[in-house]
Amino acid sequence: MMGNGQNKEENKEQTKDVTIESNKEEKKKIPTIPQNAKTIIIVLGQRLLPTGKPHQWLIERIDKAYSLLTENKLDIDTTYFIVSGSDVSNFRYQQENHGKLPEPRHISEAQMMYNLMIDLHKTNNHSSDENKDEDNNNNDDTDDFGKHIILEDQAMTTTQNFFHAFQMIDASKLRNKIEQIYIVTSDFHMKRSKYNFDAMFYNNDAQIIGNSKDFKYEDRVHFAASETKWDDEKEKVEKEAKEEQYYNLVYLQQQTITTAQQLWMSLSK
Repeated sequence: MMGNGQNKEENKEQTKDVTIESNKEEKKKIPTIPQNAKTIIIVLGQRLLPTGKPHQWLIERIDKAYSLLTENKLDIDTTYFIVSGSDVSNFRYQQENHGKLPEPRHISEAQMMYNLMIDLHKTNNHSSDENKDEDNNNNDDTDDFGKHIILEDQAMTTTQNFFHAFQMIDASKLRNKIEQIYIVTSDFHMKRSKYNFDAMFYNNDAQIIGNSKDFKYEDRVHFAASETKWDDEKEKVEKEAKEEQYYNLVYLQQQTITTAQQLWMSLSK
């Protein structure tokens, strides 16, 4: 299936990721999703820049996720976004600056995605309402829209994105109510994301949402990739090569399988 062709530099980079993972031990109550949810859009995070600002790839993912509402004529009343990602940038900054944390601390990727999506919604509302008077413009639906964005701020890896998202669905007792799921990430990251999603979604013949008769994977699960704007072809080639190396690392595959087993053991009966 996949090989183990990693070199010392890749091992060093992956060891950093594992170290970051082990430092995040605090547990929080699992956020829940309203009971009327029929469509879930899971948006995968991207580590913030050292300045604490969003990476362009994160902005592209949010743009893509928001566009799904109109592209697929989704009913916002029953559609909920799970924006998934921890404050990994704080730990990476700490590693690269002799144990010193940034001041002020960076917000989580989830919080950043929430902020970006709210800003995007405000901009779209303003554009569509530009012919209305100022009083009506101030009376928008931002608060209501914000209730459809659920923050998952514990995940520090792609595997954990899905682990925590599925735990949220289970805790909300929606496993047999969800009608469709969208997964949003960058085009270069989609292959690895799909592998992780599938590892979590299936347990032998069982699936985490519905059953194979009522919830057909090929019809109900949608992978929506944001298009990456590269600075040059060299950057694209290098990033795609690194993603392929990560995809083929055996110990990361084993880590994903172990996490999937933990997920299924944790599900409510």
